[in-house]
Amino acid sequence: MPNRNIAEVMGHIGKDPETRVTKTGTSYTKFSIATSNDYQKDGEWIKQPPTWWDCTAWKELGEEVEHTFSKGDAVMVRGKASARSWEGKDGTINTSLEIRVNEVY
Repeated sequence: MPNRNIAEVMGHIGKDPETRVTKTGTSYTKFSIATSNDYQKDGEWIKQPPTWWDCTAWKELGEEVEHTFSKGDAVMVRGKASARSWEGKDGTINTSLEIRVNEVY
């Protein structure tokens, strides 16, 4: 079986999508999605902190996202997932989960 990197995430948009333009004139839209990690145990729901995904949609797809969706909207995205780590000012290692979006529903 070939290796493929396809992620599908369903959640709610954390803040209004924001479109920017690169130095070469290509537009892209950034937005975040919170996914729930709640689960049921013995008939009761156990609340867990959400997982946040940083999403980037390019060109026309990104512009469509900005005009169609806003903070709080339920959304499903499909695309390529990656994780990026960096060291914070206090020395802690932080990780960001990112999706390069190919489809939005």
